[in-house]
Amino acid sequence: MNIPTLDSHAHIDPAQNPDKLLECGAVLAMSLSLDEAERALGRSDPNIAWGVGCHPRFLRSQEGFDANRFHSLVERTAIVGEVGLDTGSCVPLDTQRKTFRQVLEIVTDLPRLVSIHSYQATGLVLQELERRPVAFPILHGWFGNVAETK
Repeated sequence: MNIPTLDSHAHIDPAQNPDKLLECGAVLAMSLSLDEAERALGRSDPNIAWGVGCHPRFLRSQEGFDANRFHSLVERTAIVGEVGLDTGSCVPLDTQRKTFRQVLEIVTDLPRLVSIHSYQATGLVLQELERRPVAFPILHGWFGNVAETK
């Protein structure tokens, strides 16, 4: 049996040649910013499902986050990602937390798969998810201990 490949968390430049992406198999592609998501959602790649994200490590992405724009983009896809918190980032944690809370608020109303970045912030991410649970969280790069995972 020939089972197709599935990459459940990739970062792909939306300027990539569509023919090249045919070689990738099926991919859930996470965006790093709303600008990147907007470019990606304008494509029609047969094997790529593009997500809408705002990566916690990128200051420009975090500073450029707009909840209304995010909401509008999320309406066009089944995936949100990559979003979350990262205490190793140069982006102030307050900025990350504000963005992440807005994201969680929106995906409460528009349930989607949500790829959540939690590098060096496992406990903080769990606190936010307890405060605002989402229907379909995917804990990307998870380093939680047994108790946190339960």
